[in-house]
Amino acid sequence: MIQRNKNKGYDIVLRFVVSYILVMVIVLSLGSITLYSAQNMAREHAVSGMLTGLEKTRDTVNARFVEINNMITQIIMFDKNVTYFANMNTSLKNADFCKMNELRGELNKYILSNSFIEEVYIYFERNEIMISPHFVYENVPRAYGTLFSYEDMDFYRWKEFALPNNSHNVIADSKTFYHNSKGSRVVPIISSLSVRSHGNRGAITVLIPEEKLEEHLNYMKSIDSSADSIGFFIMDAQGNVLVSDGAHELPTSVDMSEQNEPAGHFALSFNKTDYTMAYVTCPDTGWTYAAAIPPEYFNSAVQYISNTYLVVTLGAFVLGLIIAILMAFQTSKPLRSTLEILRTEAGIYRGERNNNDYITGTLQNIIAQNTDISKRLDDQKPFLREAIMKKLLLGGFSGSDEVSIALSYIDIKMQDGGFVVGLMQIGGYGGNVSDTLYDEVNMSKLVAEDLISRNREQPCHFCNIDDDKMAVIFQTGNPDDAKRLELKGRLENIVTELASLGINATFSLGDFCVDTMDISRSYQQAEQVAAFSITGDSVRVRSFDTIEITHSGYYYPMDVELQLMNLTKMGEKEKAQALITHIYNENFSAGGLPQEDVYQLLYELRGTLVKLWSEVVKDREEAQTTHSFQNTIGALDMHAPLEDLYSGITSVFISFCDVINEKKRSHNLDLKNRILEYINLNYYNPSLCLYDVASQFGLSDKYLSDFFKEQTGENFSTYVESLRMDRILGMLKEDNLSISSIASQSGYYSANTLYKVFKRKFGISPGTYRQHYALNKGQ
Repeated sequence: MIQRNKNKGYDIVLRFVVSYILVMVIVLSLGSITLYSAQNMAREHAVSGMLTGLEKTRDTVNARFVEINNMITQIIMFDKNVTYFANMNTSLKNADFCKMNELRGELNKYILSNSFIEEVYIYFERNEIMISPHFVYENVPRAYGTLFSYEDMDFYRWKEFALPNNSHNVIADSKTFYHNSKGSRVVPIISSLSVRSHGNRGAITVLIPEEKLEEHLNYMKSIDSSADSIGFFIMDAQGNVLVSDGAHELPTSVDMSEQNEPAGHFALSFNKTDYTMAYVTCPDTGWTYAAAIPPEYFNSAVQYISNTYLVVTLGAFVLGLIIAILMAFQTSKPLRSTLEILRTEAGIYRGERNNNDYITGTLQNIIAQNTDISKRLDDQKPFLREAIMKKLLLGGFSGSDEVSIALSYIDIKMQDGGFVVGLMQIGGYGGNVSDTLYDEVNMSKLVAEDLISRNREQPCHFCNIDDDKMAVIFQTGNPDDAKRLELKGRLENIVTELASLGINATFSLGDFCVDTMDISRSYQQAEQVAAFSITGDSVRVRSFDTIEITHSGYYYPMDVELQLMNLTKMGEKEKAQALITHIYNENFSAGGLPQEDVYQLLYELRGTLVKLWSEVVKDREEAQTTHSFQNTIGALDMHAPLEDLYSGITSVFISFCDVINEKKRSHNLDLKNRILEYINLNYYNPSLCLYDVASQFGLSDKYLSDFFKEQTGENFSTYVESLRMDRILGMLKEDNLSISSIASQSGYYSANTLYKVFKRKFGISPGTYRQHYALNKGQ
């Protein structure tokens, strides 16, 4: 028995046990309420399952009829002997008997290839000839009634029945067919030969034995042992019963006039019993496949649910009570341990009457402290934003992807398209802002930032540089001269408005760029423009394209070198070459660099190549591969003409990019081959999927899908399906393998799934393909 002991926290255990018991009582109560609904659902489920089975039977039988229709069409349209006899106007000659035997052999092939057919014969009215695989009658009027006949039909009624008026593939009611005094119930399918002859001069008749249809009806009983009490049957379009399972007494006809849906169920009474009639219709044949479900079938299903519910409920209650006690101890263990820690370690246990309330109060204090910490982190976000923006302006990122990731931390999105950096300086402070003027300068910056934000057409981003300077990154879209003039005009208006407020501000604009990695270059140009400005100059908005820069020393700042190395290590050949061209233009386009500065710049560029070689080479194999680069770097003639030397340095940078890209291609090729090898070894496993392969190689689903499409030119699912279809085509040529066995051995969970995929890809079913292969192989 659990005793309440506050010091040990057993009151918490008791609370958990009571909670578990209350939950179980509620669940059991709800279960009792829903039992009635479950019983009704069992009835609906049984009817639904019966409809599904009837649909499968209908589709299977209809597929066989389609095969027969195709066979009839092939015989009528393509058999030369059928055409010959249908149009023959003369009496039989000796050669004609050879043709009859030849036609008889052709019909025999169809019989042997289709177990669903009992007999097929062709009646040629003009010469009163009948030919089948088993007999040839030269005088049909004399043969009818003695050698073959239909029940309750004389010759003239049979002839009217056997020669439909230019009709094709007519399915007649089941009849008893006698041949050599042996009778069997069959369903005739009759098609006129009028397509290959002038007028109705004959017909082909295919006889389907009723027992074949009964086999399909009894399929439901083979998969459901409780379906023995159900009567299955097939009706024609008028509701007359054509075929039944033969095990139940069923009505000879059913009134279906009020059933307008292609599938459903309704109540039907006969023999003093109320049946539920489930049915599905076939639009091709007009037949209705039905099941007469007696009341005891539903009662057994409902009784099973009731008994199962009772047993499970009692077992769950007993087991749940045991589990509730064990889980109460286990679940309350952290709370009891927390109380013990508070009491013995922290020394703050106050002995509240309700331990849960005490722990709740402690958690609330922790949450309050966490909220305070979160607020402090939010307060630090502006500093993080300023640090990232300064790194962007100074060229500290190695690639556009790294820029996007860093900007996402501060909720900024920059898409390539057009940027220009403006450097705003508040005049009158000379770069030194005392503590007494600090607030005044910050207020001037805030006013300027507000004006720029309100007058912008595209997003812009701000970053403090010095006490009296602020950089602004304008997103302009695709840059052109019109946008350059428009931006300068807006900034001039802003400067004028700031002046009216007593704020003396100037803007220095760098050149336009289209990549986030080039923002640092635009910023450097803005700094050069700011340094070029003359004190007292009346021009308040000046851009890089309007000034002439005179060099004092060569241009190769550290951030440009870092950017050049990062672009090379990423294999960005075009961007690296563009940056080298920019360095060349910055130093030599205006001319005038002293000779010693030229050599110093070239030595620094060569030093950058040496750094790259040491960073790119990671192992002995790579050292051997890139050893020629080291030799090329050392062989650079520093006293060669400037253009030749710059061309040589550029070619080494480009060669480095090619090595990096080749390593990427080699890695991609190796990964592609390993992925294809894995798929080729496991494609027959039904569980193989994109997620499985991606997990095997430590990739995401999206990356693997895009990578596979890029490397192979086709989708992952298409490739796997092609492998499976090739295997299936080979296995279908083996007669000893069933379709279900082939499905399980080729990567499909069921024969039904295999059938759908095969039919979609090849336009025919697997069984039809196997039959065609067998026929062609025999020929």
